[in-house]
Amino acid sequence: MLQVLDPSAIRRMVSSSSELVTVLEGAGAPPGLARAVQEHLGATRPDIEVVLYEGGQGGYPLLLGVE
Repeated sequence: MLQVLDPSAIRRMVSSSSELVTVLEGAGAPPGLARAVQEHLGATRPDIEVVLYEGGQGGYPLLLGVE
């Protein structure tokens, strides 16, 4: 599923001090994309909390916020 989203893009967004990633799933997102991001981060950065929301936005399959 992450073929749609380059995992290196996610790695570039998070830093050693990142604590939370918020994922807003858009209306046209491929099924399971947000969950794939959550699973990828869980496997590679288990120290970061990942929260998923159905944002329903058009134009963007995912919006990611990193804190």
